[in-house]
Amino acid sequence: MGLWETIYVGVVLSAMFTALYRGFYTSEVVVFTALIVIWNARIINTDDALSGFSNRGMLAVGILFVVVKGIEKCQLVDRLARHVFGLNTSARMGLLRMMTMTYILSAFLNNTPIVAALIPVTKDWARMRGFAPSVFLMPLSFSCILGGMLTIIGTSTNLVVNGIVQDAGIEPISFFEPGYVALPIGIVSLLFIALMAPIILPKSAGLFSLVRDRTGELITEIEIDETCNYVGEPIAIIMAKLNLPLEALIKIRRKVADFDKSTVQHATLRGEPKDKYRNTMSSAWGQNVHASSSVIEMGFVPAKAEDVEMNNVLIPARESINSVPMSEMPVLNMASVIQTGDSYQDIYPVQPQERIEANDILFLSCAQSAMVQFNTERIAAPIKGLKILDVHALDLPGYGTQFFEIVLGSGNKFDGRSVATMRAQFSKVYGGNVIAVRRKDQGDDDNLRANSTGSGIQFSPLRPVKDENHENSENTDMLSQRLNAGDLVLVLAKDEFAETWKHKTGALHKDFFIISSVGKVSDPVRWVDYIPIAIFIGMLVWVVIEEIDMVQAAMAAAVVLIVFGFISAKEAVQYVDWSLLLLIGSALGLSKAVDKSGLAGYVADFIADAGFNDRLSLLIILLFTIAMTELITNNAAAALCTPLAIGIAEKLKIDAKPFIIIIMMGASASFCTPIGYQTNTMVWAPGGYHFKDFLKLGFCLTSLMILVSIFLVPIVFPF
Repeated sequence: MGLWETIYVGVVLSAMFTALYRGFYTSEVVVFTALIVIWNARIINTDDALSGFSNRGMLAVGILFVVVKGIEKCQLVDRLARHVFGLNTSARMGLLRMMTMTYILSAFLNNTPIVAALIPVTKDWARMRGFAPSVFLMPLSFSCILGGMLTIIGTSTNLVVNGIVQDAGIEPISFFEPGYVALPIGIVSLLFIALMAPIILPKSAGLFSLVRDRTGELITEIEIDETCNYVGEPIAIIMAKLNLPLEALIKIRRKVADFDKSTVQHATLRGEPKDKYRNTMSSAWGQNVHASSSVIEMGFVPAKAEDVEMNNVLIPARESINSVPMSEMPVLNMASVIQTGDSYQDIYPVQPQERIEANDILFLSCAQSAMVQFNTERIAAPIKGLKILDVHALDLPGYGTQFFEIVLGSGNKFDGRSVATMRAQFSKVYGGNVIAVRRKDQGDDDNLRANSTGSGIQFSPLRPVKDENHENSENTDMLSQRLNAGDLVLVLAKDEFAETWKHKTGALHKDFFIISSVGKVSDPVRWVDYIPIAIFIGMLVWVVIEEIDMVQAAMAAAVVLIVFGFISAKEAVQYVDWSLLLLIGSALGLSKAVDKSGLAGYVADFIADAGFNDRLSLLIILLFTIAMTELITNNAAAALCTPLAIGIAEKLKIDAKPFIIIIMMGASASFCTPIGYQTNTMVWAPGGYHFKDFLKLGFCLTSLMILVSIFLVPIVFPF
C-alpha cells in the first residue's frame, strides 16, 4: 500500500489512543469505532476486519468465562485464603502468603473473580489482625497480574498474542512457555513487594470501617412510640413533617408478634433479636459492639460519649434546651426500649403508602445531630412520640438485607452523574439504598464529612436535593460531585441483590463489581460443587499432554458442565464478557490494519536502519508495550504491538519468539497506574489509594521487571 494508507492508519490510531486515555467512551466502543473507520476507508477488506472475531485466542477467552464460572460455587478461593492467611502471622508474612496463593491461582483462573473473591477475605483478615487493608489490596492485584503471565490462559493478553501469532503462520507459544521467564520475574517481584509495600503504601481503612466508626454522621435511627400522633398514617406524611425526601428513608424495622421461627431463613438471620445480630457480626469487623446503646427523645440533644453509661433518665425537651448545656444531656439505655427476645422483620423497600405502626424503627440517611437540631430549633412544635436511638452500622443489615461494597463500572447508570442523583434514584434503578461513597483517588485524610463541603464522604438529606444541572457557589459539595468508574459505594440492599445483578457485574465496563458483603452467612458447599474443579483440571491436563488447541478443550469442558447441570444453559451466555470480546476482536482487526497498511514495516525499518542491536530492539518494544498498556488497555496494547514486534524480528532476520514473549510480559505489566489493568481499578477505591500510590510502588516494580526480562529473555529464548 501507499504512504497515505500508512499515514491514515497512524492518524486514526493516534485519535484512538487519545480517546482511550481521556475516557471519552468505553474502550470497546473506541476501538471498534477505529476499526470501522479504517475498514470503510478500504485499507483492509471484510475478511481482515472480521478476522479478529473468529480468532482462536478471542474464542478461548469467551469460553473460559463459562468454564471458570462453573468452579466458583465451591468457593475455592475464599476457603483456601482463610487457611493460608493464618491467625498469628505478621503483616509481611501474611502478605507473602496471600500473594503466593494469588500468584499460583491466577496462572490458571481469570484474574477478575480471584481479586473480587479475595478483597473481602483480605480486608476481614487485616481488620482482625489490626493491619491496614490498604497494605494488602494493591499487592493482591499486582500478584494476580504477575501470576497471569505464567501460562497461556493466565491472562487474556497471552491468548490474544498467541492468536495473532498463529494467524501469522508462526509456531504458537506452548502452555507453560511464558512461565520460563515469568516465574523468575514473579519470585523477585513478590519478595520486593513483601519488603516494600508496608513501607510505601498508605495505611487506609475500608469504607465500611469508616462508616462503622462514624455512623452517627450518616444515619439516624428513630423509634415510633405509641404516643406518636402519626401512628397509622402513611410514612410519606411523617417524612414530609421531618422535611426529609422519601429516599432518605432506608428501611423500617417492625416488631413481629407471635413470630414463627420455623419460617425464618436461617442464612439471613431474619426474625432474630435485634441485638443478637449486632453482636454476631461485630467481631468480624474488628470492633466489639455492646448490645445496649443510647436513645434520645425527639427534641433532645445527644449526650457526650462519656455520659452514656452514667445516666439513665429522660429530660423534657423544652426544659433541657433552655436550661441544660448540650454536653450534660442524659440519655436512656436501649435495653428499656428493645426487650431481649423481641423479633423483628424489615420492610424494604418502603412504599410511600406504607402505614406506620407503634414501635416501628425508622432508619434515615441523615446525621443524628442534624435531626435533633432540626426538630428542636427549626420547627415550632417538635413531633412527639419519637425516640432517636444511638445507631450502629451493624444495626442496618440482617433481617433479609445486607451491606454491599460495590465498585462502579463505566456502564453504570450513574456514571458521570452527581452523588445526589444516585442517592435519589439508585433504589429505583438497582434496588438498594446508598449509605456512603468513597471517590477513587481518595484516602482517609479526606474522608467522611457530614453536613459540610469538601471532597469527603457525606450525605445530608436535611438540605434539599439540588437540581443536577443547577450551578451555584456550592458546586464543590460532595453531593454535586460527579461519579466515575472506580468509585466505591456502600449500599444496603436485599439478600437477592447480588444474585439479581451477578450477570451484569463481571467487568469494569459493566454496571459494578460487588467486592464484599456484610450481613449474610455463605451458603454451605456440597461435595458435588467440587466436581467442576476436577473437570477444569482435566481440561488443563488435556491441553498440556495432548497439546490440543485451548479452544477445543475449553468448549469440551463447557459442554460437560452444562450437560451435567453445573451451569445453566440459559445463563451460560450471560457469563461471557461480550464487551471484552468486542474489544479483543476489534483490536485484532486493527492489528491487521497495522500490518496491511505498512505501518509495522515502517517502524521495523526505522529500528533496523537505526542500527539497534537485538537486545536494544527488544527493550524498545518492551517499553512501548508497557507504555501502551498503562495508557490504554492491556488487550489493545497486545493486539497493536504484536504485529510491530513480528515485523521487527523479520526485518532483523532473527527469531520472533523472544519478541512475542516480551510482548506477553509487557502487555500485562500494568503497575504504575490504576487504569491500565482491570484488577488495579478494582482495588483503587477500596484501598483508599491516591493515583500517586500506584506510581510509587508500581514504578519500582516495573523497573525491576524490565531489568529481569531483558536479562532473561535472550538467554531462555535465543535470537
